[in-house]
Amino acid sequence: MKESICCILSSDERYAAKFSAYCNERHILPYKMYAFTVAEALEDKAHSVNIKALLVDEQMMGNTALADIKADRTVILTNNETGEENCICKYQAADRIAKSFLGCIGVDKSAVNFDSGYNIRTIYSSVSNCYKTSFSLVLCAALAKRNKTLWVGLEEFSDMSSIMERNDKAGLSRAMYIYKTCRNKEELGGKIVSCTSTIEGFDYLMPVDSPEDVLCMEPEELREFLMCIARAGGYEEVVIDAGYCIMKPWELLGISTHIYAPRKRRFYNEGKYEAFIHFLENSGRDNLIPQIECPIIEEDASLIGRSIGPEIFGSSFLKDVVRRVLDGK
Repeated sequence: MKESICCILSSDERYAAKFSAYCNERHILPYKMYAFTVAEALEDKAHSVNIKALLVDEQMMGNTALADIKADRTVILTNNETGEENCICKYQAADRIAKSFLGCIGVDKSAVNFDSGYNIRTIYSSVSNCYKTSFSLVLCAALAKRNKTLWVGLEEFSDMSSIMERNDKAGLSRAMYIYKTCRNKEELGGKIVSCTSTIEGFDYLMPVDSPEDVLCMEPEELREFLMCIARAGGYEEVVIDAGYCIMKPWELLGISTHIYAPRKRRFYNEGKYEAFIHFLENSGRDNLIPQIECPIIEEDASLIGRSIGPEIFGSSFLKDVVRRVLDGK
């Protein structure tokens, strides 16, 4: 009797391998998931198995070998949201892709545990001077009271010297270097976590020494780096202060469980925010819009014109904004 399997076919070897590993490790699918990057290799495999469901990248759809591959159901991975049946946008968190895939192939999702074990909360704003970084730090302090929390600053230029100690053997630049060069994957997570420091009860990675450290990372690589450190450090909460030098920040938003877009109550801020939402709608990323929370942050005279310092953790107005966000108000 032939084995029944599921397959993913993508020219991106890392993407295919990561998604198949995610499905197999969590036993999400009723069949084992196999990863392929060459249609002809999948065609050879198809002779000896029953392919119950095939997830194929839209860029591979023109391959003639696919015509001879029999699968009970075929689902297409697309670059953008299409709204079409049996199509899934690939720039999402793995659990969302898996849920959509199960729906497409008619499998009950209610009995499947998709929990990754941690939240990724990304703070990204299309407007400036909105206390974005201060909000992210106070949010971490609040989360750390109940869960193990990590703060990652992805601003291209950041002055944290008054609250964070710079260390050549620690920080985000060092962690990224280790991620790129470490050959021993068993030691990788621990080495990255060793680059963290602690303040106000939460761990942090000192922002990059140079914006090029962030610019040189492809979106997929940055996503994997963040998920690697979350798992290795046993963090239940990862808070990302996202800057403007990140390539395709919407792909980072796609793996986030929570998205915060702080803004001030000003007309030009409203216009910039609406322009950002309009971009998401027109680029096929409207699936992100329902996740975005927009805490309105008023001016605080005690913080205007000042560098970020320890006093932000005592700011009653910032703590009140964070409390309302976490309480869902």
